[in-house]
Amino acid sequence: MSGLDVNELLNTRRQKSDISHENAIPEFKQLMQVTEKDEDIFKAVSQMGKAIRQSLKTAMGNVNHPVIFSQIKAVRDEMIDIDMPEIYNDFIKDLKTRIFQKNEFGDQRNFWADFKFQKLGLIRGSGNAGVTEEEAAEFLKFG
Repeated sequence: MSGLDVNELLNTRRQKSDISHENAIPEFKQLMQVTEKDEDIFKAVSQMGKAIRQSLKTAMGNVNHPVIFSQIKAVRDEMIDIDMPEIYNDFIKDLKTRIFQKNEFGDQRNFWADFKFQKLGLIRGSGNAGVTEEEAAEFLKFG
C-alpha cells in the first residue's frame, strides 16, 4: 500500500557486510546468520576484528574492556557454534601479536591480564583447532 518494498529492504540488510563500531555485536551476529560461504565468515570476523581494534585504540584505561570482551566473546561463540575454531584462534593470535609485538595499542598489559580471566583464550580440541591444553595455557602468558 505504501509503496515500500519490504523484500528489497530485507535483501539490502542481508547484503550489508560492513560492521559498524557502534553496533558491532548485533551486526556481526546478524551477518553470521546469513553467511553461506567460508569467505563471508572470514570477512565477518575480519570486520569484527576491525571494530575490536578500534575499541582498543580508543580505550581509556579499563573503561572499554567489558565492551571489547563482549565483542571478542561474540566472535568466539559464533566460531564454536559453526565448528570453525581455527578462525577464532587465528583471529585472537593476531590480536595478541598486535598488542605485544607490534605495540599497536600502547601498553595493554592490563587488558591482557583481564583477558585471561574472561576465558576467551584459544579454543581447544574441537574440529580443526589442533590446540592442546598446553598451547592454550602458553598463549595466555604475557608477550
